[in-house]
Order: sequence, then C-alpha cells, then structure tokens
Amino acid sequence: MHINAVCHATLLLLLLAAALSGCTQLKPLDMDPATLQKNIRNGMAVHDGDTVRVVTRDGVSHSLVVTRVDDYSLRGHATGTPPGAVVIEIPIDDVLTLEEDKVNVNESAASSVGVLTIVFAAALIIAPVAVLSALGL
Repeated sequence: MHINAVCHATLLLLLLAAALSGCTQLKPLDMDPATLQKNIRNGMAVHDGDTVRVVTRDGVSHSLVVTRVDDYSLRGHATGTPPGAVVIEIPIDDVLTLEEDKVNVNESAASSVGVLTIVFAAALIIAPVAVLSALGL
C-alpha cells in the first residue's frame, strides 16, 4: 500500500508541475527593418535574457538567448545550448525581422485549469479506493 501511495503522490506532483509551467510562443515585432534596427539599438525591442528568433538579410534564421546589445550588434548564445557554448553575433544592420518568445497567458491559464481538473478528478477517484483498501474492504 505504501508504494502505491508514493506512486500516486509522484503522479500528482508531476501533474501540478505541468499545470504551473507556462506556454510560450514567438511573437513577431511588426515594424519595418529600419525602425526595428533603431529599436534594437536603443534598447526598446530586445533586452539581455530575451529569447528571440532573428531573420537576417541573407535569409538565415537565428534562435538565440540575448546576452548583449550594443550600437552595432546583437549577441547571444544559441537556444538550447549552455551559455557561451555557441555564441551568435548578428550585425544590427542585417536584421530584417525579430520574434520574441513571450508567455501566452491565455494558453497557460487554460492548460492549468485543464490539468488541475484532471488532478482533482483523479484524487476523487483514488481517495475512496485508497480508503476502502486501507480498511480491507
């Protein structure tokens, strides 16, 4: 019985963790390249720590976590790699489009409600069974 309770508790914790995780999506910044480049330089479009996808004049798409922005370049490490492992430096004048990784509040809320509903339904089913089996019925 003790092992079964541990398995159920672990499952409930995993479901709770899933409910608390946020849904993210890439949101394009809707502006012409000249305005975008100006906003990158003055710190309005991108900040250190942001996860972005940049498309440059040569048509190449770069996904990175921003570590530095100056007047000339956008610098960061490739997403999914440890900081400093794969360094990407993009001249700001080459940036055509930029998409930011943003938390989607609506999807996160819907996901959380759905997962919590499953957790409570599972608890309502498991609790009586656990009590009855503990009583030997």
